[in-house]
Amino acid sequence: MSNPLKLTRKALFTAGEIRRLEALSVQQANINTYALMERAGRAAYECLIARWPGATRVVVVCGHGNNGGDGFVVARHLITNGIGTALVMVGDLSKLSVDAQEAYNQFRDAGGEVLSFDTNVLSQADVVVDALLGTGVSRDIQGAYRQAIVAINACQGPVLAVDIPSGLHADTGKVMG
Repeated sequence: MSNPLKLTRKALFTAGEIRRLEALSVQQANINTYALMERAGRAAYECLIARWPGATRVVVVCGHGNNGGDGFVVARHLITNGIGTALVMVGDLSKLSVDAQEAYNQFRDAGGEVLSFDTNVLSQADVVVDALLGTGVSRDIQGAYRQAIVAINACQGPVLAVDIPSGLHADTGKVMG
């Protein structure tokens, strides 16, 4: 198998390398970007169930980008498997990325509903899923997103981050604000 990115075997990749790998998957393996989102969301769901099999109340916190789309997929799997799920949204549903919109539609069709962000909802969770911001963060986080990150970080229970904890720079680990 060729190695078009000239990647060496390593445990971590930069955000740019991941974007290039995703693009190659779309081009060479004929996998669409929504299928990649489905796979990421399913993997996060399976990780959650394996790590916290007794969880009966999960809160998924989503943004409007593709990380949020992954969260919609996680929430859909939770709902269809009978696990109490609340999905809270930071941002505006009208700004969903194309793939996140598809994930939202499927989540809604499975019976899910989107709640406005409320820190009280987080306190009721056995597990919180952080699907707020992904690997594309490049500037300081402010406003509602910052408030949500602070609230997630203050949770007493476990938090499963999709891709990376929201508010961290994917390549450096720097706290962005």
